[in-house]
Amino acid sequence: MNHPAGQSGEAHPLDALSGFIRFPETSLVLSHWRELSEQSEDRVPERRHVDPISMIDALPFIFIMEVEPGTGRMKYRLAGERINARYDHGIIGKYLDEITPSDTIARVQAYFDICPNRPAAVLLSGILYSEKERPGYGERLLLPLKDEKSGTKGLLGLTLQSSLFPDSYAAEEQGERMLRIAPLNGGRLEERKAPLR
Repeated sequence: MNHPAGQSGEAHPLDALSGFIRFPETSLVLSHWRELSEQSEDRVPERRHVDPISMIDALPFIFIMEVEPGTGRMKYRLAGERINARYDHGIIGKYLDEITPSDTIARVQAYFDICPNRPAAVLLSGILYSEKERPGYGERLLLPLKDEKSGTKGLLGLTLQSSLFPDSYAAEEQGERMLRIAPLNGGRLEERKAPLR
């Protein structure tokens, strides 16, 4: 049974999530977002309060998305240079379903949607970009945002790829992928293996 954080003596799910983060840039983003979150009544910060200077070392790995009202499609509003480098063309202004292969979009969209809609902090650890010719290894952090002026939801994300596999076969043999979800409205940290395909 899930209990709201703090009512059962358990650690807050965000504290538990922090324990699985391996890279300082990811910790930096989570720390800044959490500070903003604690100032928001519903624990979801306003996008306008995100301060790039507070996360300067992580900026190449950061992206910001908004959820299109009505369709639920996610559009990139900002993407750091290391994010853009994984694609043939810049992704700012593009939708997630435009840059993700059709055979993987349902899987990717499912865990992206959890972040703003539940809301929850989401950490994907291990193999990244599994659909690419050379998958990466690292972590992806998704944190919910809102824009009260426009009434839209969105997210602050980070994808930090520390290394590349030579090909998808090597990635599947050597790595795995874990999905961890920290609900903001109470409950314990959820963990499960994330499929590669």
